[in-house]
Amino acid sequence: MRMLMAVLALLVCGMMAPAQTPTFDITVVKENKSGAMGMKSMYEPAGMTAVNATMVMLLRQAYSLYASNDDVITGLPGWAEKKHFDLEAKVAPEQMERMKTLTQPERAQMLRGLLADRFGLVAHRVKLEQPVYALVVAKGGPKLTVFKETDVMPNGLPKTDARAGGSFQFADGLLKAEGVTLDDTLSVFTQETGRTVINETGLTGRYSFELHWTPDEEGDADNGKTGAPPLFTALEQQLGLRLVAKRGTVDGLVVDRLELPTAN
Repeated sequence: MRMLMAVLALLVCGMMAPAQTPTFDITVVKENKSGAMGMKSMYEPAGMTAVNATMVMLLRQAYSLYASNDDVITGLPGWAEKKHFDLEAKVAPEQMERMKTLTQPERAQMLRGLLADRFGLVAHRVKLEQPVYALVVAKGGPKLTVFKETDVMPNGLPKTDARAGGSFQFADGLLKAEGVTLDDTLSVFTQETGRTVINETGLTGRYSFELHWTPDEEGDADNGKTGAPPLFTALEQQLGLRLVAKRGTVDGLVVDRLELPTAN
């Protein structure tokens, strides 16, 4: 009887165990010497591709450091911020169906495995105390359009799906967002201010909005609205949000080892 119960327990545990995160079966890494400015990375049914990506970009993606300034990543060799790479990674055919259900943390885990395999990456996370900007609600409250629970996200999934994601268009002086959380947009504000931006609004929903501003270095940015105010003013006037300077604790990454990629 005890043996039977033990077998049943193993069977139940096996049925309840979550599916393992896939690993990439084939990876091709090439240095991109085109000199192009744009970089992109995307996940596809069979895996992922990256074009003209720096190692800093790949590390931010692999460790979910989207909203952090580049200075949170330390220990990089000199080439890591200069060389650009094209990556093509594919899973085995039997894993393609599983790829459709992956969450963002699972995709990040797969990318970390790829970087360890092809670039010899060894790194560890740290907490850093540094100057940041806190995104807070301005006096008068937020001016954001709330997504309803019944709305379908831009990627076609219901809002309640763990893989559901919004979309946003970002150009000089323009942020057009649909169905995003405020956390999703922090990377834009970090890039514009040069400091890591943290979300202290307490707002956890999904929203749609447009934000137009004039970047500091461009007095006549093509942002769709002539004479748009600076970012700090635009945030308060258009979204009912503010950026407040303070010191804060942010996630950081120390790179212990990183090498040029192994041959394909």
